[in-house]
Amino acid sequence: MARPTLFEVLARQPSLAAQAAADVLQVIIDHAPDDLAVAVDAALPRYRTDLLRPAHDLAQRLLNALPIDAPPAQRADRLTRLGIRLSEVGDKRAALAPTQEAVTIYRRLAEAEPAAYLPALATALNNLGIRLSEVGDKRAALAPTQEAVTIRRRLAEAEPAAYLPDLAMALWGFASVRVGEAPELPDALSAVQQAVEIYEHLCLGLPAAFVGYLRAARTTQADVLDGLGRLDKAAEIRRHLTPGSADDTDAGD
Repeated sequence: MARPTLFEVLARQPSLAAQAAADVLQVIIDHAPDDLAVAVDAALPRYRTDLLRPAHDLAQRLLNALPIDAPPAQRADRLTRLGIRLSEVGDKRAALAPTQEAVTIYRRLAEAEPAAYLPALATALNNLGIRLSEVGDKRAALAPTQEAVTIRRRLAEAEPAAYLPDLAMALWGFASVRVGEAPELPDALSAVQQAVEIYEHLCLGLPAAFVGYLRAARTTQADVLDGLGRLDKAAEIRRHLTPGSADDTDAGD
């Protein structure tokens, strides 16, 4: 009986790509059919340093492979993924163009079909705010992150079970781009405190899924408190985030 090929194995279980070496990913980039390349792209982990460059190359290949008449939502999704991957490899400024184009496409789609595309527009706006902040344009980052919160709050009010995690992410993004912007810090503190409360609630049911987000939101909360001069409170939060602290131990259960 013939042994299955690499592509046959990955077609059955794309998640195996998360453990692949960079040279295996290069074979996928160079030779895999598009449907398999898409599945592998979705399975790749964030921030695994040895895979950042191949993950970027795969995202670029998938965007380049789209025909000119591809569905707009498919193009926007691949632009979004490319923007994220460019940011991860450190090319923050290059990440702006695909992220902005994704916002433009999703905005047009959401105007025609809001129920279908408002969630994707909110995600794209949140990404745009973060990308703008990464290149130092924090003033420009304020509007898209505010719009993302507005959309996601409306969605969460209608369907909390479906959209509360997205609202927490938008609130966290809203706060993170305002760190260092003194006039915005009170609003940033309110937003990040709401994000922390939501993540704490979500961790009661699915700690493994949300504890990382909770820790990141608390870190941003401490950064905002620093900016407001509340150094003791910021230090207290960071102590609870220290590995081995009571909070850290509980978070891993």
